[in-house]
Amino acid sequence: MDDIPMVDDSPEALLPHQNFSVDVVLGSDESKATGSSISPNEGPLFKSDYFEENEIVIVENFKKLYPHVDFKKQQIPRCWNTTDRYHSLNISTDLLKVRYKGIMPSRQVAIAMRLLGKGQTHKDAAAVRANCPIPKTCGVYYFEVLIASKGLNGYMGIGLSERNVNLNRLPGWDQISYGYHGDDGNFFASSGKGIEYGPTFTTGDVVGCGINFVTREIFFTKNGINIGVAQRNIPIINDLFPTVGMQTMDEMVDTNFGQKPFIYNIQADIEAAERLTINSIRNMELPQERAIWMNRAISTWLAHEGYSQALESFNKATGLTETEAKESLENRKNLSKLIISGKVSEAIKIVEEFYPHLMDENKQLSLLLKTQQFIEMLRNINNQDTSSMNGSSHSTSHTSNSEPLALDLSSLSSRSAPSTSRGNGSKRQNLKRRSSQEDEHRQSPRRALHETVPTDFRNGNSSHSEEPMDVGPECTNGNSVSTTNGCSAGLSSTTIITEPIDGEANGDIVDLTVDGLLPPNTGLTNGYSKTELLPFEKYQPLIEFGQDTFSLFKQVRDCPSQLVTRMNDAFSLICYTDLNQSDKTYLFEQSQRELVANALNSAVLQHLGKENVSPLDKYIVKAHHLREKVLNTTGGAVYADVNRMVFGDSPK
Repeated sequence: MDDIPMVDDSPEALLPHQNFSVDVVLGSDESKATGSSISPNEGPLFKSDYFEENEIVIVENFKKLYPHVDFKKQQIPRCWNTTDRYHSLNISTDLLKVRYKGIMPSRQVAIAMRLLGKGQTHKDAAAVRANCPIPKTCGVYYFEVLIASKGLNGYMGIGLSERNVNLNRLPGWDQISYGYHGDDGNFFASSGKGIEYGPTFTTGDVVGCGINFVTREIFFTKNGINIGVAQRNIPIINDLFPTVGMQTMDEMVDTNFGQKPFIYNIQADIEAAERLTINSIRNMELPQERAIWMNRAISTWLAHEGYSQALESFNKATGLTETEAKESLENRKNLSKLIISGKVSEAIKIVEEFYPHLMDENKQLSLLLKTQQFIEMLRNINNQDTSSMNGSSHSTSHTSNSEPLALDLSSLSSRSAPSTSRGNGSKRQNLKRRSSQEDEHRQSPRRALHETVPTDFRNGNSSHSEEPMDVGPECTNGNSVSTTNGCSAGLSSTTIITEPIDGEANGDIVDLTVDGLLPPNTGLTNGYSKTELLPFEKYQPLIEFGQDTFSLFKQVRDCPSQLVTRMNDAFSLICYTDLNQSDKTYLFEQSQRELVANALNSAVLQHLGKENVSPLDKYIVKAHHLREKVLNTTGGAVYADVNRMVFGDSPK
């Protein structure tokens, strides 16, 4: 229906006397001014058929529809806004159903209303907007409206509008407002005069409205069929809200914002928009000078990553020359292979042979490699334990192979205090002392050897005199109590040796020292016999290596918090009787080996006077920043995800 100017001449004189109250039918001025946003006592008929109780289902549906939206930072329209509506509308308690106020009048009243002009002018129009604007990261956004009742005349509009558009109007009549109207099938775009667009719609029809931010087009559907593009070149700098409007009595709509499956297959439009974006990028032809620039970037990246054969073929095809000796490239390639296969000690030997000063000059790299070597040593111990369990194993998803991460300390179960539950559900062994008489047991209060290293390493060394770190089950999982943003604020040692409080020791109880030295002629250590402790001798080299690694840490200047956390996490793993109980087993994932291999490769390149980050990697990072910068202003940017286009990663 076109926007009809206000009629000043009143037709009231033409009406015969009617025994009815206008206030009852239309609502008094007072009720209009103070009308409730949520309709009270509407009964079961005023509840949405699209309501979904399960919030998890709703969130999953939205994530499937709009995988590029960051739902932690952005909202998605999912209901009508009770505070952003015209007072003539009632909204159901589930915020999905909207009805023009009042009840369907009798035939006599309807005739009177028509004579009065009620519902015939824009004065009676009322609209409501959704709870939030549509994020442009949707790429293609869509919602559907069921016409629950066309009401008196079916003067209804469905579309989009900007936040400042007058709500006493049907969508499409004002600037930055768009609407498809049911009474005449016309489309209105920022104008009171519509254009022919599609079929009319009435009770029982499902009308959908979509906006494609890539093509900047608005389209509508009816009963699952796309009617076509209604408007092109939509300005998308302004925020747009899903909007519905009504004008006559008892008009009512129900809304599906995506919490339930749509009738229309919107996924096809989303996929088409993504293909359009990707194809436009891939079909872009670079000028000759840019093509040479890109070829050099690719060649440098292949050399940086150690793809020697691919580099040789690529340079031959493009006429480029290699900038690094083949022997040097092969050395870096072999180093990466050794790290990825878990042979860190062999890699360190090669580094010391071919790049003798690298480890001394780069203490951070040295600490990273030593920490990884500690992880591999613990992995090997675990694998040996697994192979000796007579086929009994427990799988874990954290390892890069099929071996489980489980340390069997069951031999101590009869001598240990009850396991103490930890915050993450894991357990550790509490060793207690025992007298030389097998039938007498006593629990001794004890304190763990504990060290705290200050975080200030600006001079490269600490100003205190700690002993090297001891590693073992009496630890506090390798981190200090005080943490900031998930990173350790200080370093706490861990220990498998408990120390008696002064005056506690006696001739029957002997402590196992840090060095593992046992007093002569003693059959017991720390309350356990040598035979009982024999299975744990395999941890002695690991403990000593951990102490050496911790000593190296003290020499690192301004050690990055990520590296400190990594070292602490690695040390904490020895505390667990069952590694599956620890949340630090991410260190056993193959991706962590790759991380160390990449770090070593970059350090070697820098040591050789080359860029430790390839130009192509820098361009990819820059492309990410540019995409983020224009994401909320350029629709196509949502699908121009470099990681997904180049590496096939999930949407980000």
